Amino acid sequence: MKRSKRLEQISKITKGQEEEIARALADCQRRFQAQQKQLQDLELYFQQYSQEIVQVSGAGLNISRYQNMQLFLGNLTKAIEQQKTIVEQLRREYEHKKKLWLNKHNRNKAMDNITDRYRLQEDIQDEKKVQREIDDRAARQDGGKD
Repeated sequence: MKRSKRLEQISKITKGQEEEIARALADCQRRFQAQQKQLQDLELYFQQYSQEIVQVSGAGLNISRYQNMQLFLGNLTKAIEQQKTIVEQLRREYEHKKKLWLNKHNRNKAMDNITDRYRLQEDIQDEKKVQREIDDRAARQDGGKD
């Protein structure tokens, strides 16, 4: 089997691996974006709720309700911090998968270039072989005419 054919078989496998990594990367990106959106929503809700506390407390608010609102605001702050941690973990995971994909992609491109080079060399060798055979036949036919 020619070298180019062997490399094509390996290339087919590694391209399948690249596609698998690309799908995982896309999935990770979707999860990252969804969690980032959730973080933005939490932060917006925190701002709105904080403004509501300021408005309500200016209008006279009983201490029990004020404490409950502050407690809820504290819980919301914890939820935001947890969400930031999740977003950061997903960002790191995305960057890692992106590097894996880029590495595999670059290796596949290099393998394609090598395969093309081997194929070109093999084509040139095949053409030379055919030309030699034609020349040999022509020489034998010329030799038989003498």
